[in-house]
Amino acid sequence: QSFGADLTNRIESRVDFIFNDIRYEYKNFNYESDLKRFISHDETNGVFVKKYSSMPKSKFVNRSDRKRPYYLRMSVSNKVGVLKSIAQIFSQKSISIKSIIQLNTSNEKTVPIVIISDPAGVDKINSVTQNLKKTSFIKKEISVIRIEENIG
Repeated sequence: QSFGADLTNRIESRVDFIFNDIRYEYKNFNYESDLKRFISHDETNGVFVKKYSSMPKSKFVNRSDRKRPYYLRMSVSNKVGVLKSIAQIFSQKSISIKSIIQLNTSNEKTVPIVIISDPAGVDKINSVTQNLKKTSFIKKEISVIRIEENIG
């Protein structure tokens, strides 16, 4: 099955789960008529029934204030002291390493390393990444992915 089809199936499954949960909470829930209580719709304006000016103001959150764990993957030289150097660079920015995996490879000169950090701000992770790139043991581009927790 393709990634797109799999994603569509997951979304449809999640929507079904939500509506089944609503049906459980509201025993007499009717999918079509009661759905209007959850989704506002107007023939003229579509789903945007309220004027923007009447909506509550959102609180701006500085992205450097948001702390999230990060996934980092890098290819490094297969030599003594590399893990120690990586740990020191994380330590300089006060970021703990939640887990680290050195993957097996047929290449004896470079090895892939995967790190999951404890929650940290994006500025600190970017600084760690820049410092890692300056080292001689990084052999390829570093992949960094923010991990979102508690999103559903």
